[in-house]
Amino acid sequence: MFYNAEMDKRLSLLSSQMNFEADGLPATNATPTCSRLKDVVIHPTVMPHGGKTRLLKTLLSSACERNCFYCPFRAGRDFRRATFQPEEFAHLFMQLHKAKLADGLFVSSGLAGGGIRTQEKLLDTAEILRGKMGFRGYIHLKIMPGAEKGQVMRAMQLADRVSVNLVII
Repeated sequence: MFYNAEMDKRLSLLSSQMNFEADGLPATNATPTCSRLKDVVIHPTVMPHGGKTRLLKTLLSSACERNCFYCPFRAGRDFRRATFQPEEFAHLFMQLHKAKLADGLFVSSGLAGGGIRTQEKLLDTAEILRGKMGFRGYIHLKIMPGAEKGQVMRAMQLADRVSVNLVII
């Protein structure tokens, strides 16, 4: 797998949409990091222990089946959507990490195919990064509405931090 222009467009779109998503960590001014990624923002962040890191904040997918009025990714909102598959995204992130552009990852997703299926894709991404690719850096995973208890437990094993997306039905 290699990084290409089509992947760059999707990553630019999905990472720009994460400006709506709070990660719970104090941030410095987020700025683009290089011309190859002119529209992808790597967020310089201060970690809880005081150290600084660069996080790629992105969505795995901006497709969403719910229409929660408070959510910027809701189904009824008219904007461009994009999706990465877990293996594809893990390879892309590792290329950014090996190029020393991103130290860690904050990944969320729109809800598509239900909470269990969406959570499984987030877990697959983290498992590929940790298991197949040996990534030991910071990962923040979202817990999707409807995720099963076992999926929550697995997310807590794989990630350095988890947070919950709630849905009001």
